[in-house]
Amino acid sequence: MLNKLIRQYILKGTSFKDIDDKQIRNVRMLLNNRPGKSLDFKSPNEVFALLLSYRCT
Repeated sequence: MLNKLIRQYILKGTSFKDIDDKQIRNVRMLLNNRPGKSLDFKSPNEVFALLLSYRCT
């Protein structure tokens, strides 16, 4: 599933050797801020922040 999501931003047939760090950081940011059904339509970053706030209080 993750490969399918990554391929929305990096076209099929593109070698990952040709992807620079800036592009990888951009895709990572986009995916981590993308809401998901399995997370009750929250983004991974939102869920992580919630878990940290529960842990710290």
